[in-house]
Amino acid sequence: MAGTLAAAFKNGSGSLAARVFTRFPDASTTGLGFTSLDASREVKVFRKALNGLKNTTAFRTNVAVANLCGFEGACATLDISADFFDDSTGARVGGAALRVPPGQWRQLDVPLKAFPGAVGETFSVLFTPFSVEATGYDAYATIISESNQDAAFVRALPADRASNLTLPVVTDAGGIGTRFTSECALTNTTGGPAVADVSFTSSKSGNTVSETLTLGTGLGVLWPNAVDHFRAISPGAVAADDFGPVRIAFRDFASGFASVRTTATNGTGLGFTAIDPFVERAKRTKRIVGLVQNDRFRTNLAVVHAGATGSDPAAQITVRATVRDGSGNVVGTPLEKTLGPGQLDQWTKVLSDFLGTSGEGFTATIERTDGFEPFDAYVTVIDNVSTDPVFVRAE
Repeated sequence: MAGTLAAAFKNGSGSLAARVFTRFPDASTTGLGFTSLDASREVKVFRKALNGLKNTTAFRTNVAVANLCGFEGACATLDISADFFDDSTGARVGGAALRVPPGQWRQLDVPLKAFPGAVGETFSVLFTPFSVEATGYDAYATIISESNQDAAFVRALPADRASNLTLPVVTDAGGIGTRFTSECALTNTTGGPAVADVSFTSSKSGNTVSETLTLGTGLGVLWPNAVDHFRAISPGAVAADDFGPVRIAFRDFASGFASVRTTATNGTGLGFTAIDPFVERAKRTKRIVGLVQNDRFRTNLAVVHAGATGSDPAAQITVRATVRDGSGNVVGTPLEKTLGPGQLDQWTKVLSDFLGTSGEGFTATIERTDGFEPFDAYVTVIDNVSTDPVFVRAE
């Protein structure tokens, strides 16, 4: 059984987070994580897109839509089309329509398998409502490993207004008993040719490696190892074990979509999408729920400068992370970090190694205390046995 979950806060605000998992391997879990949406804002969004879809012997992809109606105006049934494209050619490979009643959820199981020749790892999907009445919706894909059934969650985002994108982290580095490697998918959603300036900032050296991409109509790129892609451009600037954010700036108001899928050595992993730094600039405080540290799980907390949006290309910010337990009590001393554009800092095993505590039900509040530039923050909750990481972004 599956469905949607809604919460209405009558005297304040809040957020929800979920972790969906299977019991694999024995005595551990593999799965995915995601956070909630503000349904009242989604009613203003028309087309949404996502990329990184796969249809191979190693991976399958499911696509789903949820009707978030009832928060503004009438509650209508959602009629929506899902058009699938091959980013390597720009060609449409097929489509499907979904009819989603109010408050409900519908999934297309492995839709790419129904389209002739739609085999590979470079597919994207465009969602377009055609209901008579407007209604907010959520849409996402789960990319599932056929070997271990671990799923990565990729949420659809607005297709028409993302000229500037920041991916908080791509990695090619060792972890505790494993190695994490990120693949990155970038798609031109403009409807015409586009040029994008792309840069990776090393968290090890502080070096920035840049390139200019020219993408034809509907075309995209997939880097199986994103860090190694930039290492090949400038070998001396990227370390053998390295990680850091990727910033993408489309020229002439073109738009695009970017996502990352990071996997451990055993193939378990996570997925996430880019943020728009110009939207994030207005957010001074963000929160993350679900931090845990015990024999089964560990949690890393990271903060990222999402890139300069003002007149000073070197403008710094200072962020403070305050962690509270399930009763709302502050744990330890708040953590602070000053970051330049594109810089990332991670507190590995933040609860035990930096705050001297353990348990579950912790919440982190991340506040920008100095500067005006945007930031991103996230946690990865890692199963100690399967090494499967789950990504939870601050909202």
